[in-house]
Amino acid sequence: MTWYSDDEWARIQAEREEKRRFWEEKEQEFARAADIKRGLIAEMEQLVHRAGEKGISLETRRLTERFKAAGFAGKEVNNDLGDQFYSARDRVYECRNEHFDQLKAEWSRTADERRELIRQLEGVIQMRDYSRQARDRVKEIHVHWKAVGYSGKETKELNDRYYALRGDYYALSNQHWEDWNNRARTTTTYAEELVGKMTTFAELPDPASASGEVHQLIATFRALDGPMKKADRKRINRDFWAAKDRFYARRDLQKSHPERFTRGERTTEADRRFGRRGPDNHDEARAHLDAALSDARARLADARDHHESVARSMHGQPWVFNGDADARLRDAATRVRIAERKVWDLEDRLRRMY
Repeated sequence: MTWYSDDEWARIQAEREEKRRFWEEKEQEFARAADIKRGLIAEMEQLVHRAGEKGISLETRRLTERFKAAGFAGKEVNNDLGDQFYSARDRVYECRNEHFDQLKAEWSRTADERRELIRQLEGVIQMRDYSRQARDRVKEIHVHWKAVGYSGKETKELNDRYYALRGDYYALSNQHWEDWNNRARTTTTYAEELVGKMTTFAELPDPASASGEVHQLIATFRALDGPMKKADRKRINRDFWAAKDRFYARRDLQKSHPERFTRGERTTEADRRFGRRGPDNHDEARAHLDAALSDARARLADARDHHESVARSMHGQPWVFNGDADARLRDAATRVRIAERKVWDLEDRLRRMY
């Protein structure tokens, strides 16, 4: 047994007290570090449920740095706290990787959808179709394009390619319709000139003398194949055929009743109903055509009466011909055939309007 002097014993006691206070402070420091680490573990556990959010990787790194800076938590719990923290961090990374794998698969799918829409747009451009249906198709493609989600790194490249193609289509479409409008104006002007000529023929004092020219004018009008706006085509067709009907009504009246025509009785049923103009709508067009059919049937009745009159004038023996009588009878029969054909044509046109 060792004996210490009073001074030595006081020194030993002081050292023991200092060591006790040191470890007491260390234990408190370890407890604070443990509390900090437990809080960081709880925060890391929360990140597992937010693994898909933006900035999670940066937040995970910051938590790791804070965990390391928290210091030693005592040999009893330090290793367990480390295992808990790094296990939670691994789960965050696993969830984040799984989330990004799903995103990459989604981006790949949307990129394929965008490439397919680009191929469809290229197909429309290659067809050089600028009709309303084609423009509607381009609009439909654009609606789908905007509905497709993010496509990863390829998004900008695909967007640039798509919008360049879309711009090309609308530039070509606008040029096409500008050219079409120019051609339509030219065609409309020429068609209006033909309508003016037919209107002039319809008002001639001697319409029979212009039959050949009118026949040629009708052939020219029918051969007209340039573009025109729907309203212009409807108006021009209405005015041209109305003028044509007036011409033939006056010409037939001149041939069937020259004495009435000479006296100035040149009004037809269509003129009495509508004056010197064409119909303004579908119902009026049918009424106009019905009036023209009434005129044609009247001319057919006149032609048949004339044919019977010529046949009776041959002394009741239409089979005994001389040169003049034969010509007169042939002319009368031709007149009947022409009138019948005219009635048939008008009846057919009227049937197709219903």
